[in-house]
Amino acid sequence: MSSKSLKSTDEKQWTPKQELIQQKTPGRWEIKEGVDHSPGLERACKVFSWMERFLRIRLKDPGDGPAIVPYRLNTVQTLMANYIAYCWDQKLPVRIMLPKGRQMGTSTFFQALFFTLCELKDGYHVCTVAHDEAGAIEIFSKSKTFYREMPSNWGIELLSEQKGRMHWANESALGSATIKTGDALGKGATLNAIHFSESANFSDKGIDAHGAVASIMNSLAEGTMSLVIHESTAKGRDPFYYPMCEAARLGLNDFQLIFLPWYLEKGYQRDWEQHRGEAMRRGRSDPGKTFVPTKEEEKLRKKLSNTRVRDGQHWYRYKYRLKDEQLIWRRWAIHNKCQGKEELFQRYYPSTYEEAFTASADCLFKDKDITFYRKRGQPAIYRGFVYEAGGGRVWENEPKKGPIDVWEMPIEGERYVLSADPGGSKQEADPSAAYVIKARNLQVVASIHGKFEWDYFSDVLESLSLFYNEALLAVENNTGRAICTRLHRNGKANLYYYTDDDQLRATRERTPGWNTNNKTRPEIIRVLDKAVRDRSLDIRDPEFYREMGTFVWVPKSGSRREGKYTAIGSNTDDRIMAIAIGVFLCPRNDIPIEVIEEEAPKYTRAYAKYLELQKAGDFDEEEGDRLKL
Repeated sequence: MSSKSLKSTDEKQWTPKQELIQQKTPGRWEIKEGVDHSPGLERACKVFSWMERFLRIRLKDPGDGPAIVPYRLNTVQTLMANYIAYCWDQKLPVRIMLPKGRQMGTSTFFQALFFTLCELKDGYHVCTVAHDEAGAIEIFSKSKTFYREMPSNWGIELLSEQKGRMHWANESALGSATIKTGDALGKGATLNAIHFSESANFSDKGIDAHGAVASIMNSLAEGTMSLVIHESTAKGRDPFYYPMCEAARLGLNDFQLIFLPWYLEKGYQRDWEQHRGEAMRRGRSDPGKTFVPTKEEEKLRKKLSNTRVRDGQHWYRYKYRLKDEQLIWRRWAIHNKCQGKEELFQRYYPSTYEEAFTASADCLFKDKDITFYRKRGQPAIYRGFVYEAGGGRVWENEPKKGPIDVWEMPIEGERYVLSADPGGSKQEADPSAAYVIKARNLQVVASIHGKFEWDYFSDVLESLSLFYNEALLAVENNTGRAICTRLHRNGKANLYYYTDDDQLRATRERTPGWNTNNKTRPEIIRVLDKAVRDRSLDIRDPEFYREMGTFVWVPKSGSRREGKYTAIGSNTDDRIMAIAIGVFLCPRNDIPIEVIEEEAPKYTRAYAKYLELQKAGDFDEEEGDRLKL
């Protein structure tokens, strides 16, 4: 990977090997001669040169060699160093979202960086927040090794080292904490740099990960020298780390998404002769004198050599051709580290960003379907609201305040369905969601999403239904009973009425709104799943596919077979349920609901049968063909 292979774009970009910085010899960072440089770039060269000159690390598997060796930045660490240099050069605070493969040396790099900044800068306060205590201790131990193994007479005097905290004579400090205890950081000293380690595991600890991280972030001092890093091996589409990475990918926050594929780690290679020799010594059949890639391995190699990945606003990874040694290691790792399951390898050692967040095996929707709808996602064309004027409904653009997103305005003569899953206005409540679907081809043309007061949401739904040619309005009434009642009393909207046939009553009770229960929920989800697999659902909402990846089968306690599909963890499924209701009703929205006005007698089942036969014309009262009531 060299800067010469990069294709020029009109965008400001950084490259895996910054042109302004070079490593002439191991451990020596220098400014290119004759190139003007900024103070930030000079600082970067000083920091990374100092790291490689004075720091030593302990090898996990030294073999026959020394256990303590000088610290040298590997390929992945050099990439990180260059991006930090780019930020300092541009006077930007460092904000990195870092999904990656396992054991790529990122934790060591950031701990070395934090330790160096504490040594070189007075009053610099840093902290690493791990997902558990063992992780916090392991990361902090790296800094202890850095200090103990430094050459004598170098570095700032260390005043204290206790309880996961180091305090220097220059008033700099380095600490570690867990996500459970990290909340206290937000109430203590100001921090200049924060490293969140294995962020994908934060939501597993039974705490409010978003709240804990927000509390810690509020202790951060803003400025060009502030650093915040979220690095983690992905854990499927978890409720915390995955949404943050997606927000970074879409440019919705200040973080730069940098994906680190497994093949950037030089240690992930295996010689074929070594591989063959081990197999023979274990008494296995001879795998052959030469390595022959499988069709799947060649397909992967071709895919990576023809793919250019863009995340956020920057290009950061370009064409890459896997070596045979890397494919050999990959094959070995699948069978020896991942129980022979390729999907586990993709999660622990992803080749692409999509593989890093591969859906859980219990997810309703397949990865290929999620990827399909992710690529189709596009922002709405209009945003605003509908208001009444001149006896009709008029659209008004209001991008900042409007609750309605529109991809296509109503077309005369088209039939639409407006399905809604109300949430609530309270902080702990799920958001409300609604979609307008063109019944003819299941094309989603408008949507509503957010937390609204129930009466306001009712008015918006009513106006939108009338705007789209009096669309059939189906509101889930489990949580939206008040909304349904209000719409029923107003009598303006083409409101859907649910009919309960399970009770076999002569009078089928008409209830305003859609009822989601043990019978209807599996049915509408089944229909939605088929529409997704068939690609018959045409939806461009960029937020929809995110819920797809977290909609999983959750078994009932004590049972393997019983359970339901729902959003995992703190994720929500309001979009999924809203669209599922609409997709289910679209083929049915022109079928009138017949109401039987007769009052049910005592023997409901018999009387219901009588009405059924009478309606079908199979009952002859003159012949005395009566049911025994």
